[in-house]
Amino acid sequence: LVEKMRKEATETTDSKKGKQLRARSSYLDRIIAMREDYPFLETDRYDFSFPETEEASDDMLITINDYSLSFDREILKDVNFEVRRGDKLAFVGANGTGKTSLLKDVYSMLAERMPGEVQMFSQIYDDAEDTLSGGERNLRQLEEICESSASVLILDEPTSHLDIYAQAALERAIKSYKGTVLMVSHDFFTVTGCADRIMLLENGSLREQSPRAYRKSIYKKYFDSDIFEAERIRKETEMRLNALISDRKYDDARALLSRTENL
Repeated sequence: LVEKMRKEATETTDSKKGKQLRARSSYLDRIIAMREDYPFLETDRYDFSFPETEEASDDMLITINDYSLSFDREILKDVNFEVRRGDKLAFVGANGTGKTSLLKDVYSMLAERMPGEVQMFSQIYDDAEDTLSGGERNLRQLEEICESSASVLILDEPTSHLDIYAQAALERAIKSYKGTVLMVSHDFFTVTGCADRIMLLENGSLREQSPRAYRKSIYKKYFDSDIFEAERIRKETEMRLNALISDRKYDDARALLSRTENL
């Protein structure tokens, strides 16, 4: 299929069609190479099973009062919120609003109070000799969390560097997990799909929103109204394309590419 596309791109006198064919062949090259290098990319490859824990009891887990954060300037001031067992909180906001620092401080408080029950996923690695890629390191951290006995998960950008299959599996794991989750994420789809409480950090303060209100604010402030649906379709199409290539249904894969070239 790829060779045929390249040949058609070379022989066509239509420059636009030639450009499209070269783009499609390059994309197929990446998908096929990815599947050869990572044959585990079938949709059932990832099955993150976070630790079994008791049903949420609605007990108070931690209360944060008058939290402040400063570096060369004041980042946060007089932040107050509560977390109950079983809550799934997402801290969102622009870069530099203190999300990760707040998350780390909450982790330190909980880890001291509940040794062995709290696990953190972090984007910062201490092992200078680690030669794993970002995606491989993140998968390793997730596997370590799955093997733990944690009842509280602290996740700092957990979907970064993950392919769409791993992201989907991680979101399923978060939603089915009975413990408590506090996470920072720039992925609007993960936030609205997994969190039941949204903690928005802006202008040096914290304001809580429902997932529905957060989604509406994102629509209004940043995106066209169909962006979430468009992204869902794009991800589904990529997964369908991978499945067709895996089954060697190359004609069907080419037809799918033709129908969705503008995604």
